[in-house]
Amino acid sequence: MKSDYWTLKSDLKLSYSKDVTKEEDNLLGYAFDINSIYEKGLFRCLVGLYNQSPDFYLSGSQYGFISDRLGAKLDIGYSYKDWGINVLYNKYYSNTLERELGGIIDFDEINFNLRGRIKNIVQIKYSVNGKNGRNDVGEIKHFYQDINLSKYFRNGVSVEAGQQRSEFSNGIFGDSASLNNFNSEYSSTYIRTGYNIPKNKGKIDLEHNITEYSTNRFNNQYNMVRLNYTFPEIKRVLLSLGLGYKYTGVNKGFNYNASIGYRTKSGMVLNLMYRYDTDSGYMFDNIYFPSSQRHSINFTINDTFARTDSGIKSIGQIDDTKGFLEACAYLDKNNNNEFDKEDIGVENVPIKITQVNNSIYTNRRGKIISPALEKGVYKISVDEDNLPTNLSVSKEHKFGHLVLIQPKQYSKISFKIENSVGNIRGNLKVIDDFGRIKTIKDFIVVLNRRDNGEEISYSTIDEYGNYYFSGIPSGEYVITLDENFIKKYNLQAYEDKGKLIAEIPYIYKEFVNLTEMNLVYKSW
Repeated sequence: MKSDYWTLKSDLKLSYSKDVTKEEDNLLGYAFDINSIYEKGLFRCLVGLYNQSPDFYLSGSQYGFISDRLGAKLDIGYSYKDWGINVLYNKYYSNTLERELGGIIDFDEINFNLRGRIKNIVQIKYSVNGKNGRNDVGEIKHFYQDINLSKYFRNGVSVEAGQQRSEFSNGIFGDSASLNNFNSEYSSTYIRTGYNIPKNKGKIDLEHNITEYSTNRFNNQYNMVRLNYTFPEIKRVLLSLGLGYKYTGVNKGFNYNASIGYRTKSGMVLNLMYRYDTDSGYMFDNIYFPSSQRHSINFTINDTFARTDSGIKSIGQIDDTKGFLEACAYLDKNNNNEFDKEDIGVENVPIKITQVNNSIYTNRRGKIISPALEKGVYKISVDEDNLPTNLSVSKEHKFGHLVLIQPKQYSKISFKIENSVGNIRGNLKVIDDFGRIKTIKDFIVVLNRRDNGEEISYSTIDEYGNYYFSGIPSGEYVITLDENFIKKYNLQAYEDKGKLIAEIPYIYKEFVNLTEMNLVYKSW
């Protein structure tokens, strides 16, 4: 349901699962939420109610554990030009139905997010999250903070710096319960630089980290430098290699990681990753947990589908707060300035999206599907610095598009691409009544579009009567002697050779050379 400013949205999710750690029947669960959203101008306010049953389970999402929630949330956001601010308050109750001690837990959670850009200087992202849960048995506290400063340059270089910090504790009340308590503190200060190698040769990242953590049993502080190379995607194969070295702290030494993946035609990504880390531990839900495992192997399958104009499409990972974009680069075969079935999709066109580190290259059909994007206004443009030399962006689309990304919605844009693959070569002759070739100079041969007569180019002739056109886009053209010379010298076409039709096919990977396009006129 929707009005000019108010939108009412609801979702119902159902699940069927089995807890293999317990001797239980198969579990049926549900999750339901209803949100009232007010949007006017740059202001947005959401009020929501939700309920998740104890046995609802959805792998890889916020519902990854079997637990229940009943709560309400208030989300307020405001954006102005390149800046946006968002505050979320979440109040909910969780009752694990005797799976854990204590029954109902009363949670309060608040999130604050700030993002913006100081033009030509730096992009800023800051977020902080605080959560507190309590019942008669104990208390849970969690604090997380993330600040990131980034700058992206036209030559493919990017620089980022920031800090992540997490504090977690759970305490069970009572004098003898301290052995069951767990505390964790973690902070990482980093700086990294990346370089997109020209002509789609991959990306190099160099990073330095200062990391410190402490738990009930472990504590450490170390400095680490890491180098990573991401290979260009070749026949849908994704490959990256990384090498790191910890030069201070406990467990100094080399660290390694390697990842190989495959992107299917539908967009699904299958990825296998190996990692060796001299310092054991991992982050889960922004909480640091120690571990005795130094080697790890992970296999993941990432895919999400959405209904688009052209049917069901894979869009990668997404959640309820994000949307996505499909962009297309095409040759306008029917010259109507719209992408349709008659047009030709252009492969390997680099598309830039603000706040996304790397350009995304179009596939064989000339399309890209963006990663999941937070709500906001994005500038989408073609990265002309890395565009093949025989391609260019039409003047209508040269400065890109501004696109509003909405949660759970799909936006579609296109870029008209012009090629310059055609070369035309020929000769001009003028003969008299006796068949003699007359001496000519300073004559001009013109090239016009066949459909609308628009002049595309012109060429003077050399001392031998030769002319030449280069870098001509696809299409049908008419080649003639300039009308002024025809009238001035009272010339007529000789044997239908006074007007030639030249066709440059709609291709972009190879050049087309048309030769022997010879014009002949007769003088009286």
